Order: sequence, then C-alpha cells, then structure tokens
Amino acid sequence: MKYKYIEEGEGEVVILLHGLMGAVSNFESTIKTLPKAGYRVILPMLPLYDLSILKTNVNELVNFINKFTKDLNIETFSLLGNSLGGHIGLILALQHPKKVKHLIF
Repeated sequence: MKYKYIEEGEGEVVILLHGLMGAVSNFESTIKTLPKAGYRVILPMLPLYDLSILKTNVNELVNFINKFTKDLNIETFSLLGNSLGGHIGLILALQHPKKVKHLIF
C-alpha cells in the first residue's frame, strides 16, 4: 500500500492523527516544534476518501494505522489525536497497549 505522510525529525516516534475534516495545517506548529525537542514526528493522511463506503469506519482506520506502523517498522510510538484521530488513537491503544506508549488527545 502506498502511504501519504509527512515525517520530520529523529528520536522517539510521535504519530499525529488528524480529525475528520482535519488537515496538515492543524498540526503545523507541532510538526515544527517536536523535532526540535528530539522527536520523530509522523503525520499520516488518513484514507477517509480512499476506502470504500462500507469500509470507512473507525475500526478500518485503526487497522490502517496499525498496518502503517508495521510497514514503516515502527514498534512503539506515542499518539496525538485530534477529534476522529483521538478516537482512532484510543481504540488502537486499547487493542495494542504494548505499541502505544502515550496517548494524547
């Protein structure tokens, strides 16, 4: 699968999850600030309009992020979620507690 994402910095991984109507601009200052503090920041674009209508739901988006982290060989990470991104992060943390180090809403 081909992913669209922004990646900045090196260090512990922080994944930013945007909301339903979210965009990169929601996290503009975060993407600039966290790498300066020693974090690797990754903002994947959720495939909200790429999935079929029957598969556009929170569980499929959780599966997408789980596969995304596996494909990028990211074993543990912190999640920062906004709106729908927070919902995805919560379910992912419950399903994979050993992967998600911190959850920030």
